[in-house]
Amino acid sequence: MNQTQPPKGRSWRDDIPLTHIPAVETANRHSTKVQDFFGIPPSASPRDNSPTDGSRTEVNDDLPSEPRSSITYRDITLHNISSKIKEQYPTIKMHTRRTRRNLSILIQSCTPIWFTPPTTLALLALALRLLPLAKISFPSLIPLSTALYLASFALFIPTSTLLLLRFILYPRETYREAVHERDSSGLELGYLSAWPTGWILLVAFGGFAVSEGKVGTSSAADGLATAVYVCWWLGAVAVGVVVMFVLGCLLSSRSRSTHRTGGGRFAPLVGWLVCMQAVGTVAFVGGLLAWLRRPGNDSDSGEGLFSAATAAPVVVLSFCATGAAWFLANLDYGVLMHELVLVVGWPPPEHSATVFSMVGPLGQCASALLVLAAAARRGDGGVSMGGDLVKSRMVAGLAAMAPLETVCVLLALLMGGIAVVWLLLGIITIFYRLSRGELAWNPSWNGIVSPVATLAVLSILLAMELDSAFFRIAACVIIICCILMVVVNLGFTVRLAVTSRSKQDVSGTGSQPEA
Repeated sequence: MNQTQPPKGRSWRDDIPLTHIPAVETANRHSTKVQDFFGIPPSASPRDNSPTDGSRTEVNDDLPSEPRSSITYRDITLHNISSKIKEQYPTIKMHTRRTRRNLSILIQSCTPIWFTPPTTLALLALALRLLPLAKISFPSLIPLSTALYLASFALFIPTSTLLLLRFILYPRETYREAVHERDSSGLELGYLSAWPTGWILLVAFGGFAVSEGKVGTSSAADGLATAVYVCWWLGAVAVGVVVMFVLGCLLSSRSRSTHRTGGGRFAPLVGWLVCMQAVGTVAFVGGLLAWLRRPGNDSDSGEGLFSAATAAPVVVLSFCATGAAWFLANLDYGVLMHELVLVVGWPPPEHSATVFSMVGPLGQCASALLVLAAAARRGDGGVSMGGDLVKSRMVAGLAAMAPLETVCVLLALLMGGIAVVWLLLGIITIFYRLSRGELAWNPSWNGIVSPVATLAVLSILLAMELDSAFFRIAACVIIICCILMVVVNLGFTVRLAVTSRSKQDVSGTGSQPEA
């Protein structure tokens, strides 16, 4: 027996009228409750109810209505149903979900990666502030550094407010994204440490203000130095809490990615490196504050920003933080190289820019070792760890610090060499994706500048320590590249914001209810 086959692309269910299905036929029957809900009078109904006395009434064929048999499975879509209702009952108002307010959208879209621009600007400002120590200066250097610090502060305050509002208003959603969605939020969890990192770098600006004599009276300088000291400890505690929180979230979450090159294997490792850079930043700023001197003291034994008794815990904790960050980063490097070489291969295209995060912990820890050695070498107003824990005004303590300084310089050079290897790997990754046409900008590109800027700070300190012209040139080149990258990221960020806004306006216009 020959049966006609349905045309290609259609199914046999597409031609079955819905009236042959009991459930759909029951749902398609006339209901006075539906009429009451939509406000339709009984006379506007395309069909009349059957009388209760059993007599038959004729259907009004003059009403424009489709026969039931013409409605098939293909017609059951939200668009078709809504259009049919509009055509048949033009007085019905289609209710749509109201568009959320712009502030609510802004709060829900705020992520920890938003803290990378203020952190980057603060680190660049700090690098420019240190350039005179390497015998590099130009007239507008200090004003440019101050402008970058103010821009960082102007970005840090609203970003902190938005993220706090998200934690308060949407706690469940934020927790679910952090714990249950490692593939999409593993890297953003690591960038949560950029929040206290930005705070620590802004605290360093207060130390520079005291050291450069811009405060005014001696009592005001003492008060600001005390505030800087307290704020540094608050930032150090905040970094420790955030790092342990990130570690707990990464241990509690599981990757849902089954693809060989999925970001679920790569993003958490890079996020942990961002946390280690934050720990290194705590150590670096702590050593820097203990190393800075008050104005009017040109000798190495001048009065420091803090007293010897108050600076000693800062230096000791900074040394411990440097060791912890370096050791944990080395463990992460081993696992990451295993993933890149033996398991995953090249990082996913969307994570190409995050390879530069491998530079940050080494560059920051190396810089911390150099400033900590200089702070521990100091006599009066500094910290000397030779013999007793703290020795001031003693030549024996300074002599005991010479081996420590040598070891710190050696370790800084070793870390800097490894950091350059990761920097070259990041550049090769960018060119590899560019050659394959897979390179596209995304917000993670804002995190490139901060790790690379740590190499600029390291080059400045090495130029000061070794009196090397090579490191002076390297510092200038890296700073110029970082500033150019900041400008490029700013342009793409503005473009993304404008594009998102235009799309939102178009979607909002298209979802207006019709009368």
